[in-house]
Amino acid sequence: MSKRSFPGFALQLAAILVAVLGLASAAWGQSLNLEGQTGGLVTPFAYTTPSEPGGISFPAAAFHLVSGGDIVGTHFQISLTAGALNRLEFGYTRSAVSVSTDDAATGLFDRGFSIVHAKAILLPEGTGGTGAPAIAAGFVVRFQKQHIERGLGVATKNGDVFVVVTKTFNQIEQAPIVLSGGVKATSASLFGFAGNAPGWSPCGFLFGGINLGGRVLVGAEYAQQPKEIDGIEGSDVPGTVTFLARFTPDPQKRLSIDVSVVSLGGDVGGGIDIKAKNRFAFGVGYRF
Repeated sequence: MSKRSFPGFALQLAAILVAVLGLASAAWGQSLNLEGQTGGLVTPFAYTTPSEPGGISFPAAAFHLVSGGDIVGTHFQISLTAGALNRLEFGYTRSAVSVSTDDAATGLFDRGFSIVHAKAILLPEGTGGTGAPAIAAGFVVRFQKQHIERGLGVATKNGDVFVVVTKTFNQIEQAPIVLSGGVKATSASLFGFAGNAPGWSPCGFLFGGINLGGRVLVGAEYAQQPKEIDGIEGSDVPGTVTFLARFTPDPQKRLSIDVSVVSLGGDVGGGIDIKAKNRFAFGVGYRF
C-alpha cells in the first residue's frame, strides 16, 4: 500500500477539526457530490439524503460537469440517490466524458463508467450530547471503465471503503461552520477518472466551509490520491484540491447550484502532464 503525506494546510485543517469537534445540526442545504453522495464536490459528509425514520425517500438528482482540459476531457456525471430510515443512502451515478485531442495521455481518461454507492450513519450528530459529530461509513464501486493500461476492451473495476466524521457548528446563527474529514481505502486513481491504482491505498480527505445566511456554502476540500496509476511507471499523483461555492436559492433547500474550481494535477510522472490544475466544475442538484 502506498502512503502520501498531507500538505501543510491540510494538516492544519485536520488539527482544527480535532480541536473543535466538541462544540452544534445540519440545517443548511445539502446536496450530492460528484459521485452521488451527500457531500462537497469530491468528499462525502457523514449525512445522508433526508428520509422518514421508517421509510425510503424519493431520490435526489444531480448533474455535474468537470472541465478537465484537453487531456482529462470534460466529464459529465448524472446521479440519483435515495435515503432510507433517516440514516442510510444509496445511489447510482453514470459518468461520461468528451475529449478534444488525440494526445496519447487521453487514453487514461477517454472512457465513461458507472458508480454505485451506499452510506450508513453510525452515530447521528448530537448523539450523547449536542457537541457530538455525525459518524458514517460507506463504499463506492466503479465499473465498466475501459483503459489502455489493461488493454482496450477490458473493463476495469475499482472502489472505496470509507469512514467520515462531520460536524456543523451553529453558534453563529447566520454563518454555521461545517467541518468534515475521514479516511478511505481506495483502489481508484483520481476517483476512477484515470482508472485503477496498483492496489489498495489509505487516503485521507478533509472539508471546511462556512454557510452564509443559510443560502451560500463556501468551502475547500483536500483529497489524497494513491501515489501511482496502474500501468504508468514512475507516476506520482498529487492530492486533489477544490474550492466550492454552493447556492441554495430555494427556501425549502431542495435546489442547489455548485460552482467550483478543482485541481486534479499537472505533471503526474511517467512523462505525463494531465494539465488539469485550476479547472472549472459546475453542478446542480434537486431533492424531490
